[in-house]
Amino acid sequence: MKQSIESIKKAIETLENTIVDTKQEIEEFDKSEFESNWEESFDDMLDDTNPQVFNIYPSIIMKEIDPIMYSCELSNYVDSLEFEDFEQYNELTDILEEQESDLYDLECKLEELENNA
Repeated sequence: MKQSIESIKKAIETLENTIVDTKQEIEEFDKSEFESNWEESFDDMLDDTNPQVFNIYPSIIMKEIDPIMYSCELSNYVDSLEFEDFEQYNELTDILEEQESDLYDLECKLEELENNA
């Protein structure tokens, strides 16, 4: 069944509004919401990139021997995180990309129908 020009225009309008909402969600993305995972992620990074000493993980050593240094390095680590380091952010950008592709397809279909009318 062929879609009518009006139904495609309505679908385009709805999708444009959805895209605006998704863009706003991306702009307002706040990595601090994931703060509870930062220490674990930092510890994993330390332990994966540095050798164990006497079978003790580097993250544990740093926490115990120099907690101030650990805290400073954790802060540096968090500051270095980019939005692309967050799976949730990447999911939003993937959704936006899909929405924009769908919008393009609808606009092409609309143009085709209007040319054939």
